[in-house]
Amino acid sequence: MDLGDEVFTNGRFNRRSFIRGSGALGLTVVGAGALAACADDDGAVGDKTGGTLRARVDADAKSFDPISVTILSEGLVGQSVFEPLVAYSDDGMANVLAKSFEVAPDGRSVDVTLKKGIKFHAGYGELTSEDVKFSLERAAGITKTGVDSLYASTWWGALKGVEVIDDHALKLVLRYPSASLLQSVLLQSSWAGIISKKAYEERGPKGFMKEPVGSGPYEFVSWNRETSIKLRRFKQWSGAYDFVDRPVWDRIEIVVIADDNAAELALEAGEITLTPIRGTSAKRFESDSRFQLSRLDGGSAFDFIGMNVSHPKLKDIRVRQALRIAFDIPAMIDAVYQGEAKPAFGPMPPGTIGYWEDAPKYERDVNQARDLLAQAAASNLQLTLTVPSVKGATTLAEIAQANLKDVGVKLDIDVLDPASFFVPGEENRSRQLFFTAGNFTTPTGDPSIILFPWFSCSQRDQWNWTYYCNAGYDKLGHESERELDPDRRAELVIEGQRLMDDAAFAVWVAYPGQVFASPAGVDPGPALGANSMQRVWATRKA
Repeated sequence: MDLGDEVFTNGRFNRRSFIRGSGALGLTVVGAGALAACADDDGAVGDKTGGTLRARVDADAKSFDPISVTILSEGLVGQSVFEPLVAYSDDGMANVLAKSFEVAPDGRSVDVTLKKGIKFHAGYGELTSEDVKFSLERAAGITKTGVDSLYASTWWGALKGVEVIDDHALKLVLRYPSASLLQSVLLQSSWAGIISKKAYEERGPKGFMKEPVGSGPYEFVSWNRETSIKLRRFKQWSGAYDFVDRPVWDRIEIVVIADDNAAELALEAGEITLTPIRGTSAKRFESDSRFQLSRLDGGSAFDFIGMNVSHPKLKDIRVRQALRIAFDIPAMIDAVYQGEAKPAFGPMPPGTIGYWEDAPKYERDVNQARDLLAQAAASNLQLTLTVPSVKGATTLAEIAQANLKDVGVKLDIDVLDPASFFVPGEENRSRQLFFTAGNFTTPTGDPSIILFPWFSCSQRDQWNWTYYCNAGYDKLGHESERELDPDRRAELVIEGQRLMDDAAFAVWVAYPGQVFASPAGVDPGPALGANSMQRVWATRKA
């Protein structure tokens, strides 16, 4: 494929290998939270503009620094406060901060012209090329600013640096033509969002993580820990998302409600007006004329039970193979997802590059599982399954517990709040089994983000909680990132999945969907992507 043909100028383009998906934040481990919206007394649902959009999440934030985002509450702020160079539109890729975006014929550099007149929040002046250089080099791990980028590995070392030409012109210098950089990484409003360099230097790492400054449609106001995060409409917003209608809400308040049942009761009481609901509740809301449902398919999300191959109890592959066929996955899907998910047989969902249509489909076999455990001399085995306290996770864990009892394995369940569950670091070495609960997803579904980094050697003690490490697998990841032909790239991705299957460190469960309920006066469509939110601020009043 000739990268020289890929040019954006005041608009958008599609390319054959472009995968349009959606996600909660455009980062690795988000999506278990929920969205809600309601209008204040000063902005009733029937009014076309004004009022407060209240977005419900199930866990509070820890940091609003875009390179540190891990959960939905942080992502919703990032989507509203920061803007990327390019983003998704209904037609594919579209410019946001970039006015034009031209790839060199050899694919090793990209000339970017910025839109003029883009203002930062809090009086920090106009966005310039220096801010873009600072933001992207920091996100890619090139520039160290006191906070390590959690997503540096998703850049695959492709970005060598950013050269500033003038205030509104710059050049991205690449080490090699990248298959994912232009189609995936730069589209993330989270880790590729542009921040104010001046604000970061004045506030410092700790100050900026609490009070972020971007150029997006909403600016940060306050953070009441464990309760709410408040944003207000930025009056000087440039309208850089010119393919999305301008926001209608005066304020956004992100409210922490941990319990799904409590959120549904709040919806019925009129306290919130848009929230994901449990599959078991769908019929109740669907039959009530006051509400409408929006169903989203699995997009690029995948749920799995992971096994830590470095743990002494799980090092023997026969133990992992036994566990893989001990679980009753169809029963889990029926109980947890209530018809709102598709069975998964690998990490790449249908429609993504490298979807493995012929992946092995393991059925439950209690006798064979017992035989494998006996061969491994794993009698009286006791394990712990760690899950986040989100919709359906505990139900799945209880089914897993009963399944393993049938093969002679005692399973304990450890439930953590999402903010404690979704953390990188050495503390994950002690985890034995874990369930991801809809939180491994990206907006793009690109294998260079959704597959290879999360299971690579370099991501141990980061996001690779399985601690799987295979030099051949990592090599395939690098080859895939450099392969511009989508068919050949798909072959590499499938080969990587074969290696994963051989290692037996994952039990693939489902490609989860979501059901959202709202009153007739709210249109969630513009804010929802394939499996969660894209832009919370784009929620409309019908």
